[in-house]
Amino acid sequence: MTSSPDVQATIAAVSQLFRRASPGDLYLRGRFVDYPLDLGFALQNKNVSHPNAERLSTNLQNVVWDLWNIGTLFDRLDSTDGQATGGALDEDLWRLYCGLDIEHFFIELRSILDYAAGCIAAVADRAVPDDSMNKLRNWLDRNPGNASRLGTDLVPIVRSHPRFPDVKDVRDEIVHFGGLTMLYSKPGEGLLFQVHQRWRPVVTAPGGAMTPEGLVDFRLYGSLLFAEILVFLEGLGGGLAQRLPVKHVGLGEAQIGGPGWEVFLAWLNSWPV
Repeated sequence: MTSSPDVQATIAAVSQLFRRASPGDLYLRGRFVDYPLDLGFALQNKNVSHPNAERLSTNLQNVVWDLWNIGTLFDRLDSTDGQATGGALDEDLWRLYCGLDIEHFFIELRSILDYAAGCIAAVADRAVPDDSMNKLRNWLDRNPGNASRLGTDLVPIVRSHPRFPDVKDVRDEIVHFGGLTMLYSKPGEGLLFQVHQRWRPVVTAPGGAMTPEGLVDFRLYGSLLFAEILVFLEGLGGGLAQRLPVKHVGLGEAQIGGPGWEVFLAWLNSWPV
């Protein structure tokens, strides 16, 4: 089975965001990575007067921390699987550890999107919901006039994440409705999982990441969801830079290193083409 054109386009776009400075040093770069640094320097040097600049900077830094957290989760899942495959970790513990990390992955994704809503609200034309992407999207859809209150250039950014409803629903099942994350594969044979709410499967994934039995390959689906987040953040970074322009620092491209990028790209590039 081949992946859809949308999946292939996402993979191609994300591949452009990573650069290898030297063997073993892989970094995330791009418009979104540049902007928090530029804004931080502008605030430090008192070169920005926007009333919400501090709030925007805080939300951006929180997103960066969550990106690091997700990279760490990818690295830990891969390491845990390797330990169990080699016999250094009990299989039952492997299931528990991996299930907990997969749950936390969905929580981190939703956290990024909620902080992104705060970023968008900080530069909006008028006061808009600022603590939840779900509230912001629902508010935007409730009244056609809300598009102008937000700013018509920001509307496509709010609506640009293709799988937000899926991320929201899975996270809400886990956090609020007792959803159980369970693994069904063996160590070294993939991370096949499903989230159950009263034994009803919750997670659906695109073709190629889901088995006929309704199980989801986290390596494929998780890497795709994170890739879509990175594409969304690139659009957000560009939109913020237009709304609240600040001088580029001039120290070269900003970059985010840390564990997990190698694992993430390996999983993402394992999608069938």
